[in-house]
Amino acid sequence: MTDIFTPEKRSEIMRRIRSYGTKPELRIKDLLDRLGVEYVYQARVRGWSVDFLVPGRNLVIEFRSCFWHPHDGCKYSRTPKSRREYWVPKLEKNRERDMRKDRELESAGYRVFVIRDCDFKEKLGELARVLSGARAGV
Repeated sequence: MTDIFTPEKRSEIMRRIRSYGTKPELRIKDLLDRLGVEYVYQARVRGWSVDFLVPGRNLVIEFRSCFWHPHDGCKYSRTPKSRREYWVPKLEKNRERDMRKDRELESAGYRVFVIRDCDFKEKLGELARVLSGARAGV
């Protein structure tokens, strides 16, 4: 199926997609604020940009949309049907970069907590339990 928008309109739509300040990130911020957790938003850690850093716990919290950060078995992780020669390598690079980032942060002593579109409610609840001390570890 071809795109229903003109290339110009599609470019305009794609330009509007924000890399930070998204609704899911704002919901995570609200949770951290409600719990009284000290955090740094859009922090730099070991050369990486992370969504949230909880310094006192060496915890990194990342929100990853299922489209831009594809993963196996997810109904939201699908490759666009048009311009596959562009999208397939781009999304694969995102996946590889995410894995490298997580490995490097974990080897530096950080715990990485990833929240995705497909499990947002469950992971947000799990994060609340972890941060409120109901369960040790991440």
